[in-house]
Amino acid sequence: LTSRALRHCVSSHLREGVAHKSTEKENQDHEVEDGKLITELNVPKNSINDYLASLKRKWIADEKMLELSARTLQYSQMYIQDLEMIHDKLQQILEEKNNRINQLKGEIEQDVQTITDNSRNVFAKYKEIADQKKAEHPLRANKARTYRLEKICDIKAALEYIWALILSKNPSKRRESIDAVLQWWFEKNSELLQKTCEANELNVESVKACVAGLYDASCKRRHGREYRIVIFAEYWNPNEVFALALLLKHHDLQFTYSDTTDTTDMTVTDVDRRDAKFPYDLSAK
Repeated sequence: LTSRALRHCVSSHLREGVAHKSTEKENQDHEVEDGKLITELNVPKNSINDYLASLKRKWIADEKMLELSARTLQYSQMYIQDLEMIHDKLQQILEEKNNRINQLKGEIEQDVQTITDNSRNVFAKYKEIADQKKAEHPLRANKARTYRLEKICDIKAALEYIWALILSKNPSKRRESIDAVLQWWFEKNSELLQKTCEANELNVESVKACVAGLYDASCKRRHGREYRIVIFAEYWNPNEVFALALLLKHHDLQFTYSDTTDTTDMTVTDVDRRDAKFPYDLSAK
């Protein structure tokens, strides 16, 4: 502030303080020079100093406020710059991610196409193998039929044939004995066994128990000299007769049942033995 302006401010302040003492003459004196008025009024020097100090403090406060505002503006600009840098960095990362996603998408599409082509090749190969097996089926059937006509003429040969049929469908059983494989077959077809036993009033567990010795018994017992499969009642107990008949019927092997019990007359040949009606119903499904 200039000295003239300062004096004007002081004189204005003092005029307000002594307005009630002013006379008409004093009002006219207010128009004189500010320095002369201050002298005539005899204003205390301390009041001016206090007022100047107040103005100085206000000026300092304003300067500090301006400085603070400048710093705030500077920090805001720096913060904006940091945000712009972060935005640019995130934009760059996003572009890299998008590029990577597009790359992976292309690789996945290529892998899917490769898998599809391989699946088609595998399916074509499988179809070729299936067609070959289908073409071989009549040959195998004829071979089995020929083998059955030429070789299967007693219980032992029939059980060996059934064992071979089971192994052809279940190769994992090759290391097991014939009796063990036959037992496994009955366990696998337990529902059929249960229904058939109930229809004939036989105990299921008793039938299962006798299966373990069927083949071993067929190797020791006499079966006749006919070129057909005959189950002689005198050589087998009822449970064994039932188990043998169920095996033969399920594997499409024809058999004859004989209930001749006279074993004292050894001159009677197998041809002379009387065929009888099979005592059990095997039609349960």
